[in-house]
Amino acid sequence: MCHGTSATITMCLSDYASEFQKKGFNVFLFDHAGFGRSDGEERQIINPWVQGRGIADAVSFVKKRNGDHNGKIILWGDSFAGMLVLTVGALVEGLAGIVSFTASCGLRIVNFEDCNQDFKTPLL
Repeated sequence: MCHGTSATITMCLSDYASEFQKKGFNVFLFDHAGFGRSDGEERQIINPWVQGRGIADAVSFVKKRNGDHNGKIILWGDSFAGMLVLTVGALVEGLAGIVSFTASCGLRIVNFEDCNQDFKTPLL
């Protein structure tokens, strides 16, 4: 489990992890490098490939921990990490699933001149 870029595990993800553990799931929860309690330069530049590699490294770490999992590893990410787990999930083999919670897909906000009209206009 990993968080987006505006939060850390102590802000809410630990509550989610506790609930999953009550239901019998083992949870590996981490802050991205440079965020929260994680090592690294504090609040480093947000780069999807840097954070994505961190998720892939977490999967490798968990896979090596015999007895801590049943081989069914599921990625869970929210917000920015919701987008990251979709990307990493396409590149990491052997995952059982992906949960992308309130995914924020994209690095820029799309600005519309007239939201109501633009929403009604067909894309083609």
